[in-house]
Amino acid sequence: KFYFKESDLAGKTTVVFEKLYYNGVLIADHEDINDENQTVLIITPGGRTVEISPKTGDSTGIMVYMLTALMGLATIAGAAVYRRRR
Repeated sequence: KFYFKESDLAGKTTVVFEKLYYNGVLIADHEDINDENQTVLIITPGGRTVEISPKTGDSTGIMVYMLTALMGLATIAGAAVYRRRR
């Protein structure tokens, strides 16, 4: 969630950049100034504060990556066990 003072940005287009950190290490970023999924137009008039949750277009969950990594580790472990027994 992002909070903006609307009167400063009313009628303007804002682009939101994202960075994802895990344990202090950058693991992903999404910084495309021309990406419409990162662009928000603030249109409501007045001096209220507006809460904005931009749609980033990323529908991939971290679980997909974690499961892929676990399957890779299981394959490596299985190959090591097979090799030792042989």
